[in-house]
Order: sequence, then structure tokens, then C-alpha cells
Amino acid sequence: MNDYNKPKSATTAGLLGIFLGSVGAHNWYLGDKKKGIIHVCLFGSGIVVELLASVILPMALSWSSLITMAGVLAALGGIAGIAMSANGIWGLVEGIIILSQGDAGLAAKGYPVASAVAQPYYGPQPQQYAQPYQPQPQQYAQPYQQPQQYGQQPIQSAEYNQQPQQNFQQPTQDANGAVNNEQQ
Repeated sequence: MNDYNKPKSATTAGLLGIFLGSVGAHNWYLGDKKKGIIHVCLFGSGIVVELLASVILPMALSWSSLITMAGVLAALGGIAGIAMSANGIWGLVEGIIILSQGDAGLAAKGYPVASAVAQPYYGPQPQQYAQPYQPQPQQYAQPYQQPQQYGQQPIQSAEYNQQPQQNFQQPTQDANGAVNNEQQ
């Protein structure tokens, strides 16, 4: 059964890379056999060399030859540790990159992704759907009306041409010389 064409999740691949990246679990999940084999070979050779340098050779050698070979065994153990550490860091970095790019990053690399529309890692975006066309009722031009001030009645054209009548009376003076402005 070929599981490599099934949709993949960037979250699953990223977490596999972070926690099991030293054995290439994320590469196996994505179907990248070549990288998966490289991870497994680096991890396996590191384990074999570490066991050889720290367990098997010290048991097989006599004390005198063990003392003379101590530098070589330490170097072998150090090389194996460096190789396994580098392999683990490589898997961790790949896992972080996969998580940060999200499903859109996997889709850009040609992997089938689990979501129907590849979205960036920071979450799905809301879909904007176009509204169907609905014709609006015909608007005809309205005749011009002069702007009104607050509290005034609209001015009709017949009233606008008429001048308001004013009832002004001339001030009168009384016998004492005082001016009287009262209207009668």
C-alpha cells in the first residue's frame, strides 16, 4: 500500500522532526526516503561507534593495550557523539522549518496537504465571497432646495420673493426729554 500520496499535515511532520528528527521520522512521514536513510545511517553509525569505543574494545583489550589505546577510543567516542548530535540538530531544525512554513510550505514543495486550501501556519484566513448583483431602484434627480437652518421652516419660492413687513415707529420724546421706544 502506497501511503506517500495521502495528504500530509505540517504539524505532524514538524513535531516528528522536533522529537524524532535524529532518526528521520519526519522524512519517512513525508515520503522522502533518501533523507530518511541518511538520518538512520548517521544515527546507527553513531550508536555503533559509541558502543565499540566505550564497551566492546575495552572488554577485548588487555590493560596495557587499553591504556595505550585510550586516546583513540576517546576520539572515536567523541566523533560518534558529534555525529549523533549534529544529526539530532539537523532533524530539529527541519522540524521547526516545517512547522513555521505550515501546510502552504508543504504544498509549495509538492507534497499533498491535508487541508483543501493550503493556509499559512498562522491560521486560516476568512473567506471573502462576492455578493450577487442586486439592482437598486432608479433614483431621479430631486429639485434643488435651499439649505435650512435648525428650527426654520423651508422657504417656499413665493414667500422668498416677498419682503417681510416691518412696523417701526420713530422714538418719541416726552416732556422731560426722555426717549420712549415702546411700540403702541
